[in-house]
Amino acid sequence: MADRPTDQLESKNTTLSTPTSRYEQFDVNDSNEVKVKSGKKVGPLAITLLALLVIAVVVIAVTVPTVLLTRSTTQSSNISISVNSSTILPTIGVTSTVTTTKSQTIGWLNIGNMNIARYRHTASVLTNEKVLVTGGQNDNPALNSAELYDPSTGTWTMTGSMNNARRWHTASVLTNGKLLVTGGYDSSSRLDSAELYDLSTGTWTMTANMNNAREGHTASVLT
Repeated sequence: MADRPTDQLESKNTTLSTPTSRYEQFDVNDSNEVKVKSGKKVGPLAITLLALLVIAVVVIAVTVPTVLLTRSTTQSSNISISVNSSTILPTIGVTSTVTTTKSQTIGWLNIGNMNIARYRHTASVLTNEKVLVTGGQNDNPALNSAELYDPSTGTWTMTGSMNNARRWHTASVLTNGKLLVTGGYDSSSRLDSAELYDLSTGTWTMTANMNNAREGHTASVLT
């Protein structure tokens, strides 16, 4: 009996191997048409080489950007930039640090002396940044004199004298800029008097007396 084509091809996708490294594949479709596909087998050595190639590509892809980034970071950390305050820096992904050095002398400096030597006096910083020194004593008598220190020139200038000589008194800068002096001792008795200094005119004006005479007391500006 003659062989039928359908008996020779019992199933679809039958693979016939040859002793060579090539292969052929016979496919039979629903219409009994035979299609032959041929190719070449890949040996173990080729598979190993392909795997090594893939690993090398992965390692290069991971290592090269890291090396470049490390090199870029090392180079940028060694850059020193000195600029003036008027220099305009380009903003192309560069971060710059500008250091300003200010010279300052630490310690005490001699300035101009007061016009009158005194102790047990007061010293107050006024709203115009000048310092007003009032009263105190030089030897025994209490003083009613006052003088101003100008920090811009380092000099002292006499200003209007208080109405009463006093020591151990208080002096408070008020929110309106005036200076309130209260109490103290006038070489013979404690004082209950108070007076105001107007820095715009350099003069003193008496104000209401305290209810009690006092010296060595405290005075606080409330809000």
